[in-house]
Amino acid sequence: MKCREAGDHLSAYLDNQLDAGLRGRLEEHLAGCPGCRRELEELRCTVELCRDLEEVAPPAGFHQAVSRAVRGAARVPRTPWRQLGRWWGGLPYRGVAVAAAVLVLVFALNLGWEGARLGFMGAPAPDEGMVLGKGGDVNFSRGGGDMAPAPAAAEMSEGWAGGTPSDPMPVYSDRKIIQNADLELAVEEFDRAFRDIVFLVEAAGGYVEGSSFWTGDGDRKGGHLRLRVPQESFLRVLAQIEDKGRLLHKSIYGQDVTLSYVDTEARLGALKLQEEQLLTILGRAQTVGEVLQVQDQLGRVRSQIESLIATLRNLDRLVSFSTIGVNLVPPSEEPPPPPEDLWSRIVQAFLNSLRTIARLGEQLIVLAVGLAPVAGLLAIVYLGWRLYRRRGPG
Repeated sequence: MKCREAGDHLSAYLDNQLDAGLRGRLEEHLAGCPGCRRELEELRCTVELCRDLEEVAPPAGFHQAVSRAVRGAARVPRTPWRQLGRWWGGLPYRGVAVAAAVLVLVFALNLGWEGARLGFMGAPAPDEGMVLGKGGDVNFSRGGGDMAPAPAAAEMSEGWAGGTPSDPMPVYSDRKIIQNADLELAVEEFDRAFRDIVFLVEAAGGYVEGSSFWTGDGDRKGGHLRLRVPQESFLRVLAQIEDKGRLLHKSIYGQDVTLSYVDTEARLGALKLQEEQLLTILGRAQTVGEVLQVQDQLGRVRSQIESLIATLRNLDRLVSFSTIGVNLVPPSEEPPPPPEDLWSRIVQAFLNSLRTIARLGEQLIVLAVGLAPVAGLLAIVYLGWRLYRRRGPG
């Protein structure tokens, strides 16, 4: 039995309310725990002191005052809203009001369904263009074979070096950018194009992270490759891969993780300094208890240091090697959509239902807020008419 569990049973032990098994376990614990025995004696002394206290009779009129207070709290005042509820219960035309409420609800449901249907259709993606985000994220895409005009190099350099003068982001000379790209090529000979692309990537010091293939009618083949290439060879390898077929789609995007990297380094430096201080304190510890406390703190700090080091290594790996996704398709043929299993369809249907409910809730809230002034005006008119009827003319 633990000390905390024993403390919970001390009061019942003094009152002889424990069964034989629990009482035996408690007495066995008390025999070997001086702290719990001391707590038991203090509790026994407290009980004896309370028993020696004299009973004090309540003052005269105490019960009557409590009864009046309880009756006063139970008495509910008549408010305009309660009067409105009573009027609703006795209204002879409740059917008409219910029908109006049903019509309003149907109108709201229709609005919610229309909004959800339009939301499910989604917004069409632009065919071409380039977007430079605030955090340094770049998204460049093109369709067909003509590349969209890119912004001036000076503007891109200015945006990646710290932004405009009003941007609070500090300027870092060594930025950490994770670069990625997606290509879709139409190739006449799939096997040859696949071998050439793998050769280009391996010659640049990269590797194939994953691949998949599909076969159509006859000897038509297609597939997808996920490639990892060194960052310094990213643009060169990308241009060489484009030459292996007719370009159908190209998307280049990046993620600036400089701030996250710098913040992680700062936290790592602070933890290493804390570790050094703890090691100094450990050398000055005099008792076993002090040594154990310092070692416990050192263990937690070391665990956090190793986690931050792993985060920095992962960021370095993502920055040093860029990812290129290449989709190879036969000429004038779209790749077959990947088959969806039953679980994926169930999850998608569930998410669509949640989106529908959310949009319907928004429409109901907008409708309720829009009708609030009308409902308030009608309530004021009705209450005024009731007061007029009650008081009578003049």
